[in-house]
Amino acid sequence: MIEDSLLDFLETNLKETQAKDRNIRLINYFYGFSDSEWPTLEETGKRFGEITRERVRQLVNDNFRKIADKSKFSELSTIYNLIASKKFWLKSEIEKKLEELNLVKGNCNIKGILNMMDDLDFNHDLEIYTPHLEVVTREKLSLFEDFIVVKKSQIKNLQSIYKKAKNLPGRCGVANLDYLSESFSSDSEILLIKSIIKLSDHSWYKETNNEFWYLFEHKDNTLINYSEKVFSELDACSSKRLAHTYRNALDARTYKHPYPPEDIIHDYLTSSMYFENEKGVLTFSGDTTGYTEIEKDILNYLSQYEYVMFPEFNEYLEGKGYGRPLIIKATTKSPLVHIDKSDGRYHYRYSLVSKKKTTENIKSDNRYTTYLRKLRKLSEIGTDIDVESKRRTEQSLLQKWLFEGKEQEKCAICGNDFHVSSLITAHKKKRSECNNAERLDPYIVMPLCTFGCDFLYEKRYIYIENGIICQGNVNISLNTENKIIEQLINKKIDTNWLKGSSSYFESPIQAFKSDS
Repeated sequence: MIEDSLLDFLETNLKETQAKDRNIRLINYFYGFSDSEWPTLEETGKRFGEITRERVRQLVNDNFRKIADKSKFSELSTIYNLIASKKFWLKSEIEKKLEELNLVKGNCNIKGILNMMDDLDFNHDLEIYTPHLEVVTREKLSLFEDFIVVKKSQIKNLQSIYKKAKNLPGRCGVANLDYLSESFSSDSEILLIKSIIKLSDHSWYKETNNEFWYLFEHKDNTLINYSEKVFSELDACSSKRLAHTYRNALDARTYKHPYPPEDIIHDYLTSSMYFENEKGVLTFSGDTTGYTEIEKDILNYLSQYEYVMFPEFNEYLEGKGYGRPLIIKATTKSPLVHIDKSDGRYHYRYSLVSKKKTTENIKSDNRYTTYLRKLRKLSEIGTDIDVESKRRTEQSLLQKWLFEGKEQEKCAICGNDFHVSSLITAHKKKRSECNNAERLDPYIVMPLCTFGCDFLYEKRYIYIENGIICQGNVNISLNTENKIIEQLINKKIDTNWLKGSSSYFESPIQAFKSDS
């Protein structure tokens, strides 16, 4: 291990002085070991008794840089070659890989290892960046889930691509990363931009059929603009009907890129931070705007009927003094007007996307709604609040959602009753693979016992498909475990734990892919 080599070198080469032990610990910390959170000269100085930045530099110079030779640290060359084998790494990913290869212990920080490479003249050109592609500083360290390790020479090009990626969804509602294909020079750039989008607190994304759809919910967006208008007077709407209507409305304006298909719009609406989804009926939690005069007349007219045909619809609006072009636009491509085309071109049925006061007929799960709103408030907290505090609050709320007021609960896998202290709050889908809205949905978690089910599910030895426990990874060396797995296969999951999106339970292909 590189840390052992460093400590052996320092122990052998440093003179016996009263400060020797302190200097060894200081240098070890500066190079990313001993749980170094952010090993810079300043932070190292603070860790060891308010030593100045220049004094730390001098100590590292005198006790390591001037006397060390890269040939003495073969592990560092291995690490260098590993990092160079990919165009970029996530900080957590490279640190985990180094640990798996037994090159470091579990307490290393890649920042310190890059310090060591600098001081031993490895020309790596690497830097650590935030998901906004800004150089990481101590102040920014606690604000993000993960960071990007990439060459400095690549960053300007990546920043340019990411800027385009951020602006792309505004007009088309949900963007496909393929729309930027001309901007990418390699598959690694595509993977990097995907990773950055996934790390954003405000992103929504969906990977399906080798396509990556995404948007940023804090930026101006056509679908949200539609919703601000539609829900000004309409309380709720069927998710499928709303997606169908929005998709039709998008065609009002031509765009150089294809608009998202209806199923992607539906997936977004049913999992957006702006909506509460109660059994396929959506209510909007964002701000609302007013209607134009013709929209007010359309709303008043259609609210009187189940549906109307175009001739009488057109006649009514002409009687209000509107011209033909405006009528066509406001009736055939409007987020307010649902068009049923099932009977053919000359028999379209026009109706409001939803009736008023629909929520009176919805039986709301008040407890679910309460926890959903509490969790979503976390996304409204300013970016100056550290991510660890948010995560602790998130986990605490999810635990309360499962166990509050209970002494016992059933394990979602084996179905046995356990004291709540023997159960964990397990994510159905890896938290790192969830978008922001999914992470903050109470239905993303289920209780799993610590007597085997948590282990089997986490290691992918079992998975859940269509509410049934299925065989996952096979490991013939796990004799006892395999007997337990056999007892679980084909067992039905309680419907309580199947609530939420079916995508929360990854298929085996998705699960194995996310592990690779």
